[in-house]
Amino acid sequence: MERGDMPVGFSIDAQWQACQHGLAEDRATAAKLRIAFDELVATRVESDWSREVQDRVHVSAYPLAMWFAANWWRLRWEPYPATGVPSPSWRMAHEVAAAGHGFLWPRLIFASDGPTVEAVCHASRPNSGEPVRYLSDFRCAVPATSFEAAVDDFVADVIAQLETRGGVGQDLSTLWEEVKAEREDPVESVRRRLEARLGCDPDEAPEEILAHLLELSGEAGESALDEIAPALSGSATGIEDAIRKTVVAAHGKGVRVAVDLPSALHQHSVPDGTPPWDRGRSLAGAARKAWRLPSDGISDEELARLLDAPKKAFLPDSAHNPGIPFGLAVREDDGAHLKLVFGKRNAPGIRFEAARFLADHLTAPKSDAWLPATRTKTVRQKMQRAFAAELLCPIDALDSFMNGDYSDDRMEEAADHFGVSVLTAKSQLANHDLIPPEIVRV
Repeated sequence: MERGDMPVGFSIDAQWQACQHGLAEDRATAAKLRIAFDELVATRVESDWSREVQDRVHVSAYPLAMWFAANWWRLRWEPYPATGVPSPSWRMAHEVAAAGHGFLWPRLIFASDGPTVEAVCHASRPNSGEPVRYLSDFRCAVPATSFEAAVDDFVADVIAQLETRGGVGQDLSTLWEEVKAEREDPVESVRRRLEARLGCDPDEAPEEILAHLLELSGEAGESALDEIAPALSGSATGIEDAIRKTVVAAHGKGVRVAVDLPSALHQHSVPDGTPPWDRGRSLAGAARKAWRLPSDGISDEELARLLDAPKKAFLPDSAHNPGIPFGLAVREDDGAHLKLVFGKRNAPGIRFEAARFLADHLTAPKSDAWLPATRTKTVRQKMQRAFAAELLCPIDALDSFMNGDYSDDRMEEAADHFGVSVLTAKSQLANHDLIPPEIVRV
């Protein structure tokens, strides 16, 4: 089941149970646990013993509370890896199964995109042979405030239960007090957030790297650095080398463009809570109208005219490789000009990246001088991609071009017609329910 980016509620409820086995802290917090996202229940199980389907599972709440406390910063701020392949460290910090202590936990994963925390739940594998089988399979997005409140309430309940049972498990309350103090400290919270975005546990990131990044935030912008940090963590040559190359790229050669920002675009707004995909599409529609662009895609000539740059500026340049794992635009002080440093090496990718820079220029905080276009799945990057897809390959024009023929050959013709990748054309159709999402991955 998909709830996509529509925000849902989140709750963790423990009904305390008597238990005579296991560690003292596990016995003290034995519970029938229910983890739910509105009507979606991650702890819906069937067991060989009861032969019943229930919404609660018998576990100990202590290891789950410890897991939330130990990984709070990464759960709250670290997105899904830009490489698309989670490392063992990422999985330990984001997959509930890592709570351990010998219990069978749901296959539940949390990953932050900034304002929301995405939850992905998978049912137990059919051939698992486990006596307790989880049944739910869904994906949903929890507002960050709801995520924080649910975790805060759950950990507090577990600590209170430990105190009523003789004060065992003091390490949980000690750790939780440290986390709460860091969250309330404006300076420390910035460091912890940046550390998490780099994919590091607390106190794991090298001090010199953190200091360098914090120094850069004055030039790049604090929000920009939040976007860049997770992209740096996936660099093959290491974070320090990636930081150095990013600074060189920001101060080096690029394509200078001018962007007209009509007042209608400044005033464009969407209701609070609007998913990033819808925000991007809505903004693209407004931009198309404000810039008087044709409804049937944008040619290379029209893109060059829109950005007041020569057409050849958007052609691949094999002689220029900034060596950074993302694209970067840099705002000039006049607010009307940008320097574009493309990370893509092919024409459709460069056009798409140019459109993403436009989206970021329209929406990023004014304090951000750097506008990164990365592969991560933060809200800002999702909005950029949706804007670029709709600006270059409008869904109405694309659907008309396909004319009911969704074959691979027609997909390639559409990609060529609109000047985008085949993946972009497929994603546009899938995101509007015109083809199954599975086709995008083929």
